[in-house]
Amino acid sequence: MPATGQTIDSSFQQRALVTAGAVAILLIGCRISLPGVDAAAARDYAARYGVAALFSLFSIGVMPILSSAFILEILKLIFSRLRDWEAQSDRNATILQRVWLGLSLATAALQGYGVASAMRGIDGLITNPQGFVPLAVASFLGATALLFWICLIVDRRGLVGGLWLLFAAQMIMGAPYAALDSRVIFTFGALEMRAAMLLGAGLLAVLAILALAGARVARDDEADRAGGLVWPVILGYYTAGLAQAAFILMKSPLLAGRLAHLIIFAVLAVLITLMRMPKSQTGSQANARLILTLLQVAAIAGGSILLGAVALPFSFNPVVLVVSAAVVQVIAENAVRRA
Repeated sequence: MPATGQTIDSSFQQRALVTAGAVAILLIGCRISLPGVDAAAARDYAARYGVAALFSLFSIGVMPILSSAFILEILKLIFSRLRDWEAQSDRNATILQRVWLGLSLATAALQGYGVASAMRGIDGLITNPQGFVPLAVASFLGATALLFWICLIVDRRGLVGGLWLLFAAQMIMGAPYAALDSRVIFTFGALEMRAAMLLGAGLLAVLAILALAGARVARDDEADRAGGLVWPVILGYYTAGLAQAAFILMKSPLLAGRLAHLIIFAVLAVLITLMRMPKSQTGSQANARLILTLLQVAAIAGGSILLGAVALPFSFNPVVLVVSAAVVQVIAENAVRRA
């Protein structure tokens, strides 16, 4: 018995170290400047605008990987046979994984080109403007490949899905920096400190509610437990954003507002939850998934409304609430199972 307990503890500790190591690598990469960026000019720009990670090696982070996963999830949703084909064998899963990597690198190249071009337009930031863009794009491709590999390592040897761990960490790391479009300057007195504490307590309460609701959802042997919990709202939220962009281009003001976006998002999130519902889950298990989705929608909608009503001294993406809650929940579940 002691030997078994020690084995379990050792396995859990190794997985915890892998999980923490992935976050540490992300933190370090966000502190390494891109080749060709003048460090002094970058520090000055960051001090003025509060964007310390803007010129780092991990500037675009895991967004190309998440965007590519988003495309593949949409395809699996439309063509259910693709999901079944992936589950038939490890070889099929590996093929789709390579497609995911290829899409991630292509997306990173496009995003990296846009970011590098914008950097080159900042006076005094780039030491060699002529050759900077190709060098930066190559650096972004290498960083994306590294982060993709880290995601796979965490999937296999960590406590939670690597993509969701790094996405949540990336978004949380960016929260303390001032939002570029608001230029909010806060002087923290007693009143502001109480408001900040109240906001922090509210966010923790939302995280706890979402995590508890997620814990009631049956596992159903999901390969990506966190992904199974968050994909419906991720797909619904960003698809609604694409629909809203189309309405804006079509000059349809009634459908282009925030309320329309939230309504479309809520409808899509519920529909996608029903479409992705495992066939083995019925009755109370199905209701638990629907309740979780509705709570997640409420959290994101509430966060979106808060952003529009209050000038916060930091950037904030309400989606991070849902992803962070799923990450915390899955880590806690794995900790309990291995204890």
